[in-house]
Amino acid sequence: MLKLSGYLKPVNQVGNEERLLKVTSDKNLPGTLRSEYCLINPDQGGPIGYGLILFSGKSAENIPMDSSSPMMTHEGWLDYLEDGDIIRVNFKDGRVRVLFRASANSNSILLTERCDHFCLMCSQPPKKHDDTALIDEEFQLLELIPASTKSLGFTGGEPTLYGDQLVELVAHAKRQLPGTALDLLTNGKAFSDESYAQKLALVDHPDLVVAVPLYSASPAVHNYVVQCAGAFDPTIRGILNLKRYRQQVQLRVVLHRETIPTLIELCEFIVENLRYVDQVALMGLETVGFARANLDTLWIDPYEYRDILSEACDMLDTYGIPTNIFNLQKCVVNQQDWKYQVPSISDWKNDFLDVCQTCDERSNCGGLFSSNVLYKHSDYISPIVN
Repeated sequence: MLKLSGYLKPVNQVGNEERLLKVTSDKNLPGTLRSEYCLINPDQGGPIGYGLILFSGKSAENIPMDSSSPMMTHEGWLDYLEDGDIIRVNFKDGRVRVLFRASANSNSILLTERCDHFCLMCSQPPKKHDDTALIDEEFQLLELIPASTKSLGFTGGEPTLYGDQLVELVAHAKRQLPGTALDLLTNGKAFSDESYAQKLALVDHPDLVVAVPLYSASPAVHNYVVQCAGAFDPTIRGILNLKRYRQQVQLRVVLHRETIPTLIELCEFIVENLRYVDQVALMGLETVGFARANLDTLWIDPYEYRDILSEACDMLDTYGIPTNIFNLQKCVVNQQDWKYQVPSISDWKNDFLDVCQTCDERSNCGGLFSSNVLYKHSDYISPIVN
């Protein structure tokens, strides 16, 4: 598991500002460009004009002090940084966060930690503090991300709490990164306002998918899972409005003890009422955040619900609804469902058990969340021998 945030130690006077910087290993960049870049591990100090020169702890012992560029060190945990990555550095307290990794299999941009749901298994528990400065930063971040980036995710918290600012950010993404697919993770309720769904549609993003969680056809169950009274109806209206304006919609169902009992009923509801959605994603549980706190209530071994999962996939597939299985290992689902499985876990938190090393399907398996390796995973994970 990669560490994406932590603290740096100053080597010289670095100032008090907070900045976004692109990462480079090129110590010969044109002088006019250097202030926008963090130079990593030069052979020796001295290059002038860079926004930051960053040394690994291994190479920081003999840093010459003759550079006018701010210089800081880390203890080796950022050795994975490479050209094209983007970091946020607070020079006042030394805090750094990696916002974008050029070689990652996916990059998600956290827009806010605020949310109007408190889902039982939320992996990013909501906070009430004012973090609206984040969205201003994301406008700048989109201008730094390479145009060759295949996909990005906007996530939270609940991004639609920004209202029209979110629509403006999607439009900015279209201008800056017209060839980049965009996933917007939202509870969907804000789009129960038809005019808001229309505003998003008018952006006319070429490849936007709005991912909306729907946990049961029973309003009571859905509302319980998201811990918000009355959430079901505006969520459904939001989905309907998004499709009315021809937006791509992915329905997401996190699989656990509260959602498995009504999964087939939910699939029946989808094929009868929401058949025009663009995809359904059936997702294994990530044991962090609220999910870890509620593990005794939520955990059910995926192997135990594998036949229910097969029935759900078969029903959706029969009606022509594209279906994916996220976050589950090949050895805990029925082989007939392997065709639905997608490697979906971000590489920075993707892991395998020791027992997986001899599996013939390891290269085709999405692995486990690092948190599941630490806290809870299926008791039936075992090597597949072809």
